Amino acid sequence: MAMMDILAYVVDQPQGTSIHVEGSFHFPPLPFLILGAGLFAYGFILYRRYQRLQDTPRTTARAVAMGFVHVHGKTVAGETLQSPITKVPCCYYSCSIEHWEKRRKRWISISRDTRFCPFYVDDGTGRVLVNPAGARFDLSRTFAGTIGTKATDTVQPNSTSNSYIDKTLNVAPPSEAELLGMKTAAANRQFNIKQLNGTPPQEILNKVYPDDAPYRFTEICLPIGREIAVFGTCTENPNSSDVSMIVKGQRDKILLISSNPEAKAEGNLRSTAIKFAVAGAAVLFLSFATCHPVMRNVPGSEVHSSK
Repeated sequence: MAMMDILAYVVDQPQGTSIHVEGSFHFPPLPFLILGAGLFAYGFILYRRYQRLQDTPRTTARAVAMGFVHVHGKTVAGETLQSPITKVPCCYYSCSIEHWEKRRKRWISISRDTRFCPFYVDDGTGRVLVNPAGARFDLSRTFAGTIGTKATDTVQPNSTSNSYIDKTLNVAPPSEAELLGMKTAAANRQFNIKQLNGTPPQEILNKVYPDDAPYRFTEICLPIGREIAVFGTCTENPNSSDVSMIVKGQRDKILLISSNPEAKAEGNLRSTAIKFAVAGAAVLFLSFATCHPVMRNVPGSEVHSSK
């Protein structure tokens, strides 16, 4: 009997009837309480961050002051990375390769590679340095595709036709041979297979990850020259007195880097916060709903409970 049922039971009893609760009232398992409370608390923290973003007006790079700021402009290279799949100059990328597991009927990660480097944001009035360590990136995909034999409705046989590439990059999509080469290199790193007489043991790789199996490739990157919004804490730049630096602050633990429209970026954070809070509340509610005390009527004038 759930907690709401107990309350309904008490309300329905005649006046002068006491309620005697028999048996043990089992307290919800501690791991579920921790999980529920943690999810709810994290959702609350994210929602506070969303409110902080809304309350912070945009400023120019020239007029940026110390403290929590919001700037908007184009990315300018400090250092430069190259995205693994699209091969474009960037200052951040996240690339994943997954394998379709027939037995478990789900995608299994082979590798996930994420890298970033400091970069500048230039809005025409000046530039400010961004150190993206600890940042939350809200970026669009630059590539997504599947290759291999058909295993699900989303996988096309021996083709990269079922793929997406960001057309603003002005680059050609990778060939299937290039993607298979990336898969093989990732599998080698995953298993840490040592050279055998100068040749990798391909028979092992071909058995675990055959070339005709389904694979999914996803890349998200922040290209040089892309329009972005940055929310973070402006501090003094230890390497230059002329250019300020935006970091993830100690007080406002927020560093959001987004290439999406600002309203969408804030909306994404708000929806994520609500999802965590609702999930936490649901776990807590279900945990307490599993407690089942036994009740019976006892003549008398008091309402009491005992084990």
